[in-house]
Parts: sequence; C-alpha cells; structure tokens
Amino acid sequence: IRPGQARLIARFPFKFDAKLPKFLIKYYPAWLQHIGQHKVLEDDNILLHIQERALVAASQANPATGMRPNGIQPAPAPALSAWKSVYHTPTAADTIVGHYRRWLTSAGPAPWRQGTEMALGNEMSREQLLDRYHSHTKNCKACMGALTGIRRARFAFASLALALPTVVKLALDLVLKASGGVGQGLGAGLLGGSLLAAGLWYWLGGFEVQLLRGSWPPPRNRKD
Repeated sequence: IRPGQARLIARFPFKFDAKLPKFLIKYYPAWLQHIGQHKVLEDDNILLHIQERALVAASQANPATGMRPNGIQPAPAPALSAWKSVYHTPTAADTIVGHYRRWLTSAGPAPWRQGTEMALGNEMSREQLLDRYHSHTKNCKACMGALTGIRRARFAFASLALALPTVVKLALDLVLKASGGVGQGLGAGLLGGSLLAAGLWYWLGGFEVQLLRGSWPPPRNRKD
C-alpha cells in the first residue's frame, strides 16, 4: 500500500481424498480459521514493523546498508552486502529474501502511486500491532457475524447464570416443604444450570477476545 504498510491477500486451498478431513474442513467455521491465521501473521507483523524502523535507523548512521536516510529509496546495487550485515539471515529459508532484495535493489525504487505517503510514521504501540478488530474483524463478514453471535450468547448465558439462583430460592421456598427430596433435587439441578451458564459465558469470552486482539507474547516468542 505504502512504505510501512502492506495488504495480504491469501487463499488456503485444501484437498483431501479421505472423507473425514474433507468433512471437517468443509464445516470448520471460517472465523476460527481466521483466528488461527492471526496467530501466525502477528508474529511477522510485529517483527517486520520494528525491523523496518531498525534498518532505517541503521541507514542513517551508515547509508551503505541498502536504504537512503529517508528509509525509502534503495541505494546502489553494491550496497547489498552491507544490507546483509544489518539483517541476520542464517537459514536456507532466508535465501529467497536475499534474492528478492537483490532484484529490488537492481530494479530501482518501487513504483508508488502518485501522492503516496512515503514516511514510515511513528512506531505503533503493542496494542495497535495486536489489534484484530479494526484491522480485520469489522471488515470480515464471518468474523463480525461470529462476534455479534458470541456477544448475544454471552449476554443470554450471563442472564441465566444470574437469574437461576433466584429461581432456585423460589423453587425451594415453594416445593421444599411439600415435596422434600424432590425440591432439593430441583434446586440442585437449577444451581447446576446456573454454574453451567456461567462456565459457557466465560468460555465464549475467550473467543470474543481473540476476535478483538491478539495475545502477548506472540506464539513464536513464548517460553516452553
């Protein structure tokens, strides 16, 4: 889109000969798939956002890193080796990054649309980098529908969890003396229903949070 921002358009095709995986993939909710993809992308989003600014800072001290002081235009091709000294890319999986950087350096500046904002801007806060609602959920039919449904269900379960103890008391007052053990069993059942509703309210809250923001630290940086 512009320096410091990108839009990812991805498709994840799955094809299975076995019936069970095909069935599970077909009916697995899209919003749950998106939550899983967020966990992968957030690792890279945070890394790249900060890494890009680190490269700009290094280029201001040493313009031979592969970027000019404004952090946008690439320097001449011989600067690639200096750029490598700024980034640490030790694995074979990083080879394509080096080739892409070499091509980008030789091809010249990216053909940005006229009027594009070229400044990287300030470093975003952790909350902004982990935001999912504004960056995805509110614009995604599946995720926004799930969020709306989850909030409605949580309201219903919270109402049940609060109302059932009152119903328990009334039931005990009305039938305990008349029916003895039956009244006690009814009261225990209603109390159990209240606890179940509270548990479901809490469980759905975890999904609501995951549709609003990511967790910290990202999975890649968590200690085993």
